[in-house]
Amino acid sequence: MTLLYNKYLFLPNFETLTFYVMNFIKLGNNHTFSVEFYGKKIRLVVYEDDVEKVCRKSTIKSLKDFIQSDENHRFKGRLQLSKTGGKTVVLVKGISIGNFGDEDWEKLISC
Repeated sequence: MTLLYNKYLFLPNFETLTFYVMNFIKLGNNHTFSVEFYGKKIRLVVYEDDVEKVCRKSTIKSLKDFIQSDENHRFKGRLQLSKTGGKTVVLVKGISIGNFGDEDWEKLISC
């Protein structure tokens, strides 16, 4: 079963208060996957024991295109996403560290 939860980060910025909503999903083996929103951009982040391990910056449009398309693989580099059999597999340095159901994307990107 996939566990999805939110974290709220409050950053004081002189006279304003910036607040970010980050949606997390447990991948197992002490890993979590997060979608963090920063304006029109997003950061896809993998945490290991609550320490950021790897991230990928992208646009919301690019991510939604991947979710809705028949494309099976997205991104090059350390953090990659792959779709197989109704699941999205999260790869770090080419090694699968966990997966989650395609239906969980809607929860992850709804902020």
